[in-house]
Formats: sequence, C-alpha cells, structure tokens
Amino acid sequence: MITTRLRQAGPAAHRGGGYHRAMAMVASGRRLLTVSLTLLLLAGGLVASGRFQPAVGVPASAQAAAATVTGSVYTALPPTRLLDTRSTDQSLGPEAFVNLTVVGTGGSSVVPADASSVVLNLTVSDTTAPSYLTVWPAGASRPEVSNLNWTANETVSNLAIVQVGAAGQVTFYNEAGQAAVIADLEGYFAPPLSAAAAGSYIPLTPSRIADTRSGSGAPYAGSTLQANSSLIVQVTGVGTVPASGVAAVMVNLTVTDTTAASYLSVYPQGTSQPGTSDLNWTASQTVAHRALVPVSSSGQIVLYNRSGSAAVIVDVDGYFTSGSGPAAGGLYV
Repeated sequence: MITTRLRQAGPAAHRGGGYHRAMAMVASGRRLLTVSLTLLLLAGGLVASGRFQPAVGVPASAQAAAATVTGSVYTALPPTRLLDTRSTDQSLGPEAFVNLTVVGTGGSSVVPADASSVVLNLTVSDTTAPSYLTVWPAGASRPEVSNLNWTANETVSNLAIVQVGAAGQVTFYNEAGQAAVIADLEGYFAPPLSAAAAGSYIPLTPSRIADTRSGSGAPYAGSTLQANSSLIVQVTGVGTVPASGVAAVMVNLTVTDTTAASYLSVYPQGTSQPGTSDLNWTASQTVAHRALVPVSSSGQIVLYNRSGSAAVIVDVDGYFTSGSGPAAGGLYV
C-alpha cells in the first residue's frame, strides 16, 4: 500500500515541479520497495536524496543490485534547535545562503563524524515574498530542487533528510525576499556497527493511534489540546505498532479546529520539553506534517500545544528498530 501527501507549492517559479513535497510510505508484507513519483524519487516515506535499501522479501535480483551500496541505520535524538536566524535578527535574504555545522552537535546526543545524513525539521517564518528553501550537503553544487515553499507572511515547515557535506555541514539557500530560517535536529543516519544494529526501518499498515476530536471513536477522543497543555500518547502496542523493539516512529501529525496561531512540539515522554516545533499553524487552519519521533522506554510520546486550542490526529505508518525485537528492516542509502 502506498500513501502520499502532496501540497501545492504556489507560484510556478518555485522549484520542485509545482509541488511542495511528496511523502510516500510503502508497505507490502515485510517488503521495502522503492517508489518513483513524478516529482522526485522517494522510498520509506521521507523527503530525501536517497532511498531505503530493499531488505526482507525482496527478489534476489533487487538484493544483488543493492548489495553494492552500503546502507545506514537511523538514530533518533531528542529534538534540538541548531539554527534560528530570528535570534540574531539575520533573516536569509534573496539568493543568500548559510552553512550550518551538524556533525558534533545535538546537545547531550552528538551527531558522530561518520554520519551520512541528518534529519532536520525545517521552518521558515517572517517571509516577505513567495520563495523556496533548498538544503544540500555543503561543498556540493546547489541542486535545482526545493525542500520548502511559501508565500509572503507565511510560516511553514517540512521534514527533510539531508546528506552531510564538507566539514560536517549542510547549506541553506533562499531564492527571494527575506525569511527567518529554523532548523531542528531530529536524528541522523550512520553506518551500522553490526549486522544486528538498531535503526533499521520497518513499514507498517497505517493506523490512527490518537484523534482528540470529540466523537472520533479513536484513542484520546475529546482530549482537545488547550493552550500551554500537553497530551501523553501511548505508541507501542497500539494499532499496528508492536509492543517492543521500537526506538522511533514515523508519524503523520494533523491539527484541525485551531483557534489561534500556535505550534506543536512532539517529543519522548519523560524528557524535558524541547524548544522546538514540529508543526505550525494559524487560526482556523488544518495542517498536516511528517515527523520522526523517538519513543520513551514506556513507548510513549508527548504532544504539546502552545496557544489556543487544537484537535490533534496522530497516524503511524512505520518505525525504526531498537535492536531488542526480532524484526529486520531496510537500511537507508
């Protein structure tokens, strides 16, 4: 089964073929398959310059073709803000770029020197003109793609996997107008330490594990998030998510019935609330967004809403292994 989420990019002048980005989750039994979309090559459900290596149940010919490529496993980190140009009053101007060091950073959890890619939640705010953001490995030529598109006076976010470039850095480029750029580190991919290393990806049949709208019939129905409030959501052992062996989950977050401009932060239960956001919106807006969220030892995550009230929906369609379960998944290449 393939599920996708597309968002219109706006003016045709934006990069990305007239679309914001596409998210694709692919599950066929225990297989990981590469899906070719019109706009860009995706597999495993993440915006990235890469794919997930075929693993369990894939024909021998496909396995042989992939054997020449070394895959990476995923390590989820507590969300950490690495870049916020608002803090220095230095918005990214037209045709401007900035380099960001990602290796060796991450607060208490450091991105190692052998990391191949990092997972970033990208947000732009205080925008003055229609434009787009491109993020790529430092030292390489700027690709003709976009990771994020917006119009004037809009705040938008998107999840991206970005290959690490020269000096452990990635580069951000803004095409037009002024924009404040925010980058939150969610995790990284690195070569596995062993054949049984944690961090391989397991696709799932999508399941709804939370829907706070009254009468939804789903878990947490009627638990709409109020201003400055949190909701603890059980992830493991719910829906199609196994009860053990889960380090992080791939979720699709949706907010609706919003009454004020606000943001949603999602993080592992039992940890401090991070100064990061996963989803941003204005009043009366319905917005969906992808997130890779580590789970606590009890298999729970926390949803935090800053202002107003909002109904929140959480759908899970895959997870990364902790190494304690029997399932084998795909490696990212």
